[in-house]
Amino acid sequence: MFDGWSVNILFRELLEFYGAKREGRPAVLPELRNSYRDFAVWQRKILENGQGEAQLEFWRKTLAGVPELLSLPLDRPRQDTHGFSGASESQIILADTTARLKGIARNTGTTLYMVLLAAFKVMLFRFVGQRDILVGTPVAGRTREAWEDIIGLFINTVVVRHKISPGETFQQLLAAVKHQSLQAIEHQDVPFDRVVDALKVPRHAGFNPLYQTLFAWQNVPLSRLSLRDLQLTP
Repeated sequence: MFDGWSVNILFRELLEFYGAKREGRPAVLPELRNSYRDFAVWQRKILENGQGEAQLEFWRKTLAGVPELLSLPLDRPRQDTHGFSGASESQIILADTTARLKGIARNTGTTLYMVLLAAFKVMLFRFVGQRDILVGTPVAGRTREAWEDIIGLFINTVVVRHKISPGETFQQLLAAVKHQSLQAIEHQDVPFDRVVDALKVPRHAGFNPLYQTLFAWQNVPLSRLSLRDLQLTP
């Protein structure tokens, strides 16, 4: 089992073995300074020492008194248990719109991710009328340079919370989202299930604890890889 970041690493190594086989030479891979086992040992140490407890305390304070459920308007009754049926919708954002969004990020000292997350929170508020909005967002979990070339499941989920205030401008919301996002990333080392346990949040079979909407920012696209007569595209 591995995460999306690992896909590029896997394909690069497969292509190296493919090329080596065709050319009759040994495959040459970069020497790894660490293994996924080293990451697992490091994470266990984090959870057992004061650093892990400090991060858990941050989440206890940040997520204290959260609403149990985001009351999204559904087109059918919520089921008692999770299922696997669903659908997807795709929408392409035009280049000029993207340029304007990047301009907002540049002028406010934020990132495109933060601008879109803030807009996503506004959309949720308009749908549900609920001011306390919690959104889950995946983080790469590769907080050490030595882990960047390792195949494994490093990904974790953090929760970005914001209480929308009456009369709040989008710029004020964006500034708050920036602060909360940076804080969440800084405290990403504790696995999500440990955060749920620390908060003693009730678990339900029908919906996820703490958040029911996920905002995933895919900023590590699958590379276009080629080797003579072999080409791989996403």
